Amino acid sequence: MPDETISKHIATFPKLYFGQIQYLRNERELLVEGETIRLEPKAAATLEVLLDNHNSVVTREQLLDEIWGQTGSDEALTQAISRLRRLFGDAINIKTIPKIGYQLLTKPETTARIAIVAPEQPVQPVPVKPLIDTPLKGFVCGFCLATLIALFIGLLMTDIQISVEEEYDHNGKVSGTTTIEKCREEDCS
Repeated sequence: MPDETISKHIATFPKLYFGQIQYLRNERELLVEGETIRLEPKAAATLEVLLDNHNSVVTREQLLDEIWGQTGSDEALTQAISRLRRLFGDAINIKTIPKIGYQLLTKPETTARIAIVAPEQPVQPVPVKPLIDTPLKGFVCGFCLATLIALFIGLLMTDIQISVEEEYDHNGKVSGTTTIEKCREEDCS
């Protein structure tokens, strides 16, 4: 007795997958490594009967009656099975039951499986170069930064008086001096 749950489930899908091989049921075509192969009508019908009776033995007589009718022969059926095995390769397992018939043991998938190929060489991490690659450079940069900050703070805390004396001559040119002096407490205001 066929596995009716699987057969009914499979019957609803127009595309079935056997490993990396895609079977387009309505078109009776196989997609193998990007190549389209059209199945002969009798080979496609044989595959459909085996799919409908997945995991169950289908007799030679049943296949001949359903597919070939009165014109069928054992040789024609054997050729159709051989053609399916040749096209599908290892992706399908059609077991011969001597003097009785055939059994499809491979359960087709309804979604594609994607092959993930591992790289030939292991991925090596890229070394991250530090911003400052030696301790001495870090020390020098830190010292310079600290010195600049100290000078800036020192200037802010110091009272400085800037005086500008300008004189204009008769041509309108400016002449003068700029003086920067440290203020004494009583002079700064």
